[in-house]
Amino acid sequence: MMRLLLILFLTFSFYTLIKADDVRDFEIEGMSVGDSLLDYFSEEYIEKRKKYYYPKSKKFFRINTGKIDNLETYEGIQFQLLSNDKKYIIYSISGLILYKNNIEDCYEFKNTLVKEIKSLFPTSENYNYKKKHNADKTGKSVVDRHDFYLESGGMVLVKCSDWSEEMSSADKLTVGILTKQLRDFIQNEAYK
Repeated sequence: MMRLLLILFLTFSFYTLIKADDVRDFEIEGMSVGDSLLDYFSEEYIEKRKKYYYPKSKKFFRINTGKIDNLETYEGIQFQLLSNDKKYIIYSISGLILYKNNIEDCYEFKNTLVKEIKSLFPTSENYNYKKKHNADKTGKSVVDRHDFYLESGGMVLVKCSDWSEEMSSADKLTVGILTKQLRDFIQNEAYK
């Protein structure tokens, strides 16, 4: 199963990466940052799922699709959009794969993806780190994350979230793409 997911991921997500130097060149399930989310979902669907995540600002909001059966690689997708943008332009897109009680497979797949991204962007700055998950007040949940900073200012990330038994969340792999504008917001406004 992991090999099939890897082949699908590399085929559909990284096909354009060979020539990519901007996050707008990346696709997850055929969608990319810079697209209008209205091309894929209705305004009603978006507005019903809108959640403000950042504690210090409502400049951006998130949309979680939940599980979608007809996706080719991922089980669900998360988007971040600018508030009050009637065009609903995507500033971040992340694909999610759940790993119920099987975090070791997540780590294995993450490591494979990281190697592939490194080979595609050998000059990108990249960092791997593990830390306690901010959403778990017990401090028992862990995030193992690898960030790639592209020359355009955008970012690609791959992470495994290993939730503690006390949390109701399933372990998961996240592959995400962020624009420079959203990265700047997160670093300079969202938590300050």
